Amino acid sequence: MKRLFLFVVCCMMGVMSISAQELSAEALSFRSQIENFLKTEGFVPTIDPSDNTVNFKREGLAYWIIVEGGDPFYIELHEEGFQMEKDRLGMLEACNHANATIRCGKAFATETSVLFTTEFYCKTIDDFKKIFYDYLDVVNGVRDRTAEYYNERHSE
Repeated sequence: MKRLFLFVVCCMMGVMSISAQELSAEALSFRSQIENFLKTEGFVPTIDPSDNTVNFKREGLAYWIIVEGGDPFYIELHEEGFQMEKDRLGMLEACNHANATIRCGKAFATETSVLFTTEFYCKTIDDFKKIFYDYLDVVNGVRDRTAEYYNERHSE
């Protein structure tokens, strides 16, 4: 019983430490530069202190950026997906199709929704500025390909 209790406590501590990792001063500075870039591009970014993400909206869709590491920085760009009302297997098939046909982007299904992401490395904010819209297009492309495939084969 004592071992089980210790195991549960260790698991909980691990989850708590993963959920809101502290960023290094270098990663915080880079995240701030991303936030400033988004502002100059006309977005209204916010920082979520619970997970250190940069959140913004574009054309009604919510996006968030995760910054980790440094030299180079590991960047994840996520887009909110859509809720699955039914036919999870059909949606998994559509996600697999999108993942197999679009490079650099990923569609993944949870129990109730589908999310879209891409990952990349940047050494400087200038690198980020050069590729930001390309990777935004990748995430949007994954979403569109997933929806199109699903609608062609599984819509009622």
